[in-house]
Amino acid sequence: LQVSGLKLTETDLLHIALDNGWMNYFDFARVTAELKDAGMVETEKRPQGDLLVLTAQGREILDHFAERLPPSLRRNIEEYAQGHKVDIHRAGQHIASYQKKGEGDYLASLEILDKEEILLSVQIALPTEAMAKTFVNRWQERSQDVFAAVLRLLGEGKEPT
Repeated sequence: LQVSGLKLTETDLLHIALDNGWMNYFDFARVTAELKDAGMVETEKRPQGDLLVLTAQGREILDHFAERLPPSLRRNIEEYAQGHKVDIHRAGQHIASYQKKGEGDYLASLEILDKEEILLSVQIALPTEAMAKTFVNRWQERSQDVFAAVLRLLGEGKEPT
């Protein structure tokens, strides 16, 4: 999926592989572990999860073996990457999670990133897990609206003198 030009988390890659029927969970876990052990991929810790990054050795092996993949599979992978590039990018840049803080108290953490830089980070205390899940689930589709509203509302009026 280097065709997409995006860095993907291990979880992202697992979902892509499963959704497209390219491999099952157990094969994915085994292959990923083998690639890490062989030094062909490394993980980078990020707020959205562990990114899988090809090493120089991994890129060389991939370039060598890519030609051996059936053309239909290569085309399928390229089409998937191009067709889902925006969604993959958004998922990696708009991060949401929640955690239980106490009895009947949940904290939703919502962020928008641009590469490594945090553009917006919001933590909201919520009274129920259902509300926390709703905030997290809606963040992917609504985060741009929230960001625009913050800019509009806080940027209105005259500049300070």
